[in-house]
Amino acid sequence: PIVVRSCHLMAAPAIASPAWAPARSRARDRPALAGRSRGPTRWSGSSRRPRLAAPQTAAQGADDLHVRTTPRDGPPNTKTLVAVLCGGPSQERGISLNSARSVLDHLRSEEIDVECFYFDRALRAYAVATKEMYSNTPSDFDFKLRNGSKNKNMTLNKTFQNPDELAAHLSERNAIAFPAVHGAFGEDGTLQLVLEKHSVPFVGAGSASAGVAFDKNKCATTLLKHGHPVLHAQVLLYADFKGLDEAPSSECLLKIRQTVHSWFRQRDLDVAKGVVVVKPTQGGSSLGVVVALGVDDAVGKVTECLREFAGDVLVEQHAGVGGKEFTVVVIETQTGPVALTPTEIEVLGSFGNGNVGPEDEKGKQADPPNRNDFESENRHQDSNDFVFNFRRKYLPTSQVVYHAPARFGTDGLAQVRAEAVRVFRTLGLRDFARLDGFYYGDSLGDDAAAIDWPGDGFERRKTQTQPVFTDVNVVSGMEQTSFLFLQAAQCGVSHALVLGGVLANARARYGIGTVGDGSEEAEVPSEKGKVLSDDTRKVPSKRKKKRKVYVLFGGDSSERQVSLLSGVNVFLKLRGVGEFDVVPVLLAPGYCALDGATDAQGNNAVDKKKNETKAFASLENTPVFRLPYASVLRHTVEEVLRAASSGGGTKELKATQIKIQTELVDGGFFDGGFPATRGTDTRAALLDFFDPVAETLSAFAASVALDDEEDENGRQLSVVFNAVHGGCGEDGSLQAFLQKEGVVFTGSDAHCSRVCMDKMRTGETINCANLPGVGVCLKKKVTAWEMSALVSRANGDDKSLETFWQGLLHSVGADFRVGVCFKPNSDGCSTGVARLRSSKDLLAYAFAVTRGERTLTLENIHDAEQKNSEKRKKIFTKIEMPAPGASFEFLCEPFVVTAAVEVFSDESGNESVRFVVDDRVDSQRRGDGEDQKEPRTRRLVEITVGVFGELGFIKSMEPSLTVLQKNGGVLSLEEKFQGGTGINITPPPKEILSPKIVEVVKDRIARAANVLGIAGFARIDAFVDCETGDVTIIECNTVPGMTPSTVLFHQALAATPSVEPGEFLANQVRLAVRAREEGGRR
Repeated sequence: PIVVRSCHLMAAPAIASPAWAPARSRARDRPALAGRSRGPTRWSGSSRRPRLAAPQTAAQGADDLHVRTTPRDGPPNTKTLVAVLCGGPSQERGISLNSARSVLDHLRSEEIDVECFYFDRALRAYAVATKEMYSNTPSDFDFKLRNGSKNKNMTLNKTFQNPDELAAHLSERNAIAFPAVHGAFGEDGTLQLVLEKHSVPFVGAGSASAGVAFDKNKCATTLLKHGHPVLHAQVLLYADFKGLDEAPSSECLLKIRQTVHSWFRQRDLDVAKGVVVVKPTQGGSSLGVVVALGVDDAVGKVTECLREFAGDVLVEQHAGVGGKEFTVVVIETQTGPVALTPTEIEVLGSFGNGNVGPEDEKGKQADPPNRNDFESENRHQDSNDFVFNFRRKYLPTSQVVYHAPARFGTDGLAQVRAEAVRVFRTLGLRDFARLDGFYYGDSLGDDAAAIDWPGDGFERRKTQTQPVFTDVNVVSGMEQTSFLFLQAAQCGVSHALVLGGVLANARARYGIGTVGDGSEEAEVPSEKGKVLSDDTRKVPSKRKKKRKVYVLFGGDSSERQVSLLSGVNVFLKLRGVGEFDVVPVLLAPGYCALDGATDAQGNNAVDKKKNETKAFASLENTPVFRLPYASVLRHTVEEVLRAASSGGGTKELKATQIKIQTELVDGGFFDGGFPATRGTDTRAALLDFFDPVAETLSAFAASVALDDEEDENGRQLSVVFNAVHGGCGEDGSLQAFLQKEGVVFTGSDAHCSRVCMDKMRTGETINCANLPGVGVCLKKKVTAWEMSALVSRANGDDKSLETFWQGLLHSVGADFRVGVCFKPNSDGCSTGVARLRSSKDLLAYAFAVTRGERTLTLENIHDAEQKNSEKRKKIFTKIEMPAPGASFEFLCEPFVVTAAVEVFSDESGNESVRFVVDDRVDSQRRGDGEDQKEPRTRRLVEITVGVFGELGFIKSMEPSLTVLQKNGGVLSLEEKFQGGTGINITPPPKEILSPKIVEVVKDRIARAANVLGIAGFARIDAFVDCETGDVTIIECNTVPGMTPSTVLFHQALAATPSVEPGEFLANQVRLAVRAREEGGRR
């Protein structure tokens, strides 16, 4: 049947049990939702839903089941035990790990114990060690959990066969749960109902409210019934379309088409070009969300969505170009919910001409879409060009811009905030939630047709500004730069304070006392009289002046977005150590010329008459910005730059932020939530509002040198923590400048940086050292000029192209069946790294370089047996290319075929690591067909190893095994830096590399690092022979990635004794100071 969401046609449905998350990606045996009786919960692999009592409806507001309304038993003033729950069966389990890590980082204190519990796909739960939480994906450690633990501490790797067992355990230990499980099971009310059943207090919405809010159709129906406008939508029930497991039958497809076509006609949408959004009714992180144009496109995408997610699908009328997408976080105080400052989300790109989002070489962005773009006849583009998808949420990209706060004006911001609070109350949410929607800031006009108004509200509101809410996240994402922390920081609230306040609100609801009641600890004020919200240590008897640390990030290389991730993480980690006064500093991109930047003599670095920077070609005149806390938490370097150049915003905006801050303080949000707010003026714990300080790099360096002061312990050297990846940050330019200015900085010196940035020189240095068991691949340098000449000659001259290709193969000793690896000589982040299999691929690469293409798409043979078949299955590898003009030299190397290693998951959800022994798969990875198979003589794997120490005394950490998931044999940008994506296993499983071989590898890597002259820390990537331990160096990164889940942290935590991430970074500061004090090279 066709189910049309309308208050006239359909009453709000009775809310049954929360939807049960499938243990596998495609659940087929979906039991009915209603008619369950109260009783023991049964967890099994065949029934994907627990048998639970139907909770109350969300329409009853906050009347969810309360666990306790009286104080818990036990002595007062004891430490609070917070159980962070993460993982789960959904595709968002990797993002869940990132959120749990933030809670762990920012809630742990002398008065709060944080323990982490991980759910695998089969919903077995494990108490996991802290070190596992810094993995990038659950697959990094999941396979280890069922092997047991030698640690006799019962809280480490203790296994609970189902959620009930874990809930009973938490109840016995008087813990309060902090769910960080995203998607099904964690947000649909199932987990919450188990916690309620066992009287475990927890943070967030109750089971009934979560069950309604998570289901997009139920949520919209409930909101419409209670007077909130929503977007028109059509629901297709999974149960109504049988036979989708295999190829859909013609009858099934016809039924889907009739349903979609009928709704298009009903909504008066153009059946050929009408724009709709197709998405699962249950899911988050924009997974499965696509835009469809017309009925035919919509039918195909609905069918695909039904099959992939095995659940109901929503076809929603597009909000139109007048609807500005936004998200707003609502947090609950003791006097009611308070909405923070909304963030506007602008997806860039001209849909009609295929240009999507990224800036050009001068930072100019593409225009946002207009109505004609949606109606274009050009249909060749990916539907992801239209939506705020998973990649754009979790990987910094200039294809999307966050405007924080939203550009809605003071009245518009107030309207969105007020409506968000009403929605929060209507759904009966608790503690905190994130609400997504669209804001119509002008007269609605034609876009009003997309809105489903409650009652007769259409005529009454059609000319008014209006926010419309479409999605509710009961467990808001908590990555370091997530909307929760960005919006909180704009109101002067740090990561630790907002999480502490959310926790305190949940504790108050259950009648649990405030954190650390009665504690006599004094607070630690900063030099400005403020209280450091992330520092909970006792005041020392004699206060020591904190060392200044400037975290420098940004630049204009292709790695600048990763530099932002690293810079933010280093800033927050060092800020929590307590011995440093940490200041984030943006090194502006090369095209920046901003008024207000001063040189070392205090003169303005911008010529106002000519509107250009004076002598800007030199690094020393590059603008830098000392930033406030909130300005750092942005999606891209360009957004940080805009925030820095705009100062603190208008007076009206500042007034709004102060108003929100006042509402939080008056609502008691900070009372007892975090130790830093006790026994003092609450406002003293909040962040300072100040405008960014602009100056040139030379003026900045001079001021850093003047920061050095004497205290009772001697001279306090200020330090620049270099987090600038690529470009001047790694090629020795920045290092040489800082050395000249006498500034102490982390990492290697200028000479070493120049050698390691140049991959050709790196190889030459390693070869000249003649280290036993250490080598490099043969390399040939190819210039951009040679590529340009190749392109000009190749027009109609296939023989010339083939001759050049064969010459390359011969010069590096590459097998024609395998191909070569092409990469920029001085760039990173996998930018421009591609496997070329033929002269055709070489020409495509040359075209991309000479034309300044943003991406390169190469065909990848999926099945070697069908290589010569017209019916072979094709897949395509998309490669991020360097910015135009950024790379002039490229390297050609023989492509190294590594052994296929996979993380295997069986039907029960058990994971294991193994070699792929299928000869056909091995043949495919070599690139040959069945008739060309030959026995493998070496089994190679790719590893990455962190190294650290003083110059000449570098040591290796535990290696990490790199597991390739994408096709093409090269690590993608997503696998390296997108949260929850890439798999790195630390240390390598003994099934892959024996402990003896690992020790051999560590020794050889350390020797190579000392030959290169590395100091402080670095990361070396290499291939390793699994039998002999022979190492082939790929590259060395003197400024390695320092993102929240970097392999460096995995490796530091795997050491004996283990080193926490914050302490690892602090050690780099100490090493830099020691090198200066002992008269080292710098």
